Amino acid sequence: MSLLLEYQADPRSTDFFPATSRDIAQRASRHHLVALMDGCRDFGKTRYKESLAGVATPTTQDELRSAVKGLLHEFATEHTLSPNEADTLYHCLVSESPGTTLAAEIEVLWTSAQTWPGRDNEFCHIVNWALWMDRPQHVAVITRALSLFLVTGPRKGLPTAVSPPNRKTFRGGGFSGKQEHKDFFRKGLLYRTPPVLPTTGTESKAGVFMSRSTEKEKILWTFEFPIVCDHVYHIQKRALGVPDEDEWLFAAYSVFEVLKVDWKTGTLGDHHEVVLSVKADNAEFPDNMPCAPWC
Repeated sequence: MSLLLEYQADPRSTDFFPATSRDIAQRASRHHLVALMDGCRDFGKTRYKESLAGVATPTTQDELRSAVKGLLHEFATEHTLSPNEADTLYHCLVSESPGTTLAAEIEVLWTSAQTWPGRDNEFCHIVNWALWMDRPQHVAVITRALSLFLVTGPRKGLPTAVSPPNRKTFRGGGFSGKQEHKDFFRKGLLYRTPPVLPTTGTESKAGVFMSRSTEKEKILWTFEFPIVCDHVYHIQKRALGVPDEDEWLFAAYSVFEVLKVDWKTGTLGDHHEVVLSVKADNAEFPDNMPCAPWC
């Protein structure tokens, strides 16, 4: 499964105020105003957020698979692709199902290396395409299923997930190079990230994915964790033949804070670097915060 999920939304350039460091309430208050500024995606006003209230976590294999098939056909329609190709990928995906629990099935689906016929789009890419494009009809069911293992902690009556060794993960990839995207990531900024976000606990693996990116500019993201985090999961079950990528996966619209930004030339040998603070619980933050235009 590729960690290169760079498909971005198309926000307009907007000036963002960096957050204060006093406490969560003060930071959230400032970003409440920021999120209302023209050009900023406001999670609280997305179709995805609106749809979540009416979408329950699937309880049967048929419910989950119906959403998966629906998403593939939605992707086909949007990109003028054959519905037969959508069906081909669907059957390849479900053939990898472990046939045990829903949580196990969606975890294996997420890691699948199966691609769209004649293209390099994996299932995980298509899930995040729908999140970036705010197309919730099918993806909301899928993210609810992902939350079976992605979201833990007391609110769900479950133990809180332990942070990775050294309390750091990494993400290597490409960067758009757009100045408005660079301007977004300012020290002190609190924001949400629309996609389900894969990272790795192994910095060298992040470097491999960075080198594979087709974007001209390269970037390394470093995620610094608190002691515990309620919305991250260390992938355990992978599709057959998929190697262990030491993958730590964040739930959609997770909250991060910019700790450090170092814009360089952007070449592989002189890549950009952004260091982020992971928050313990997304639910402690308001919905209407600025959302990243790239990740």
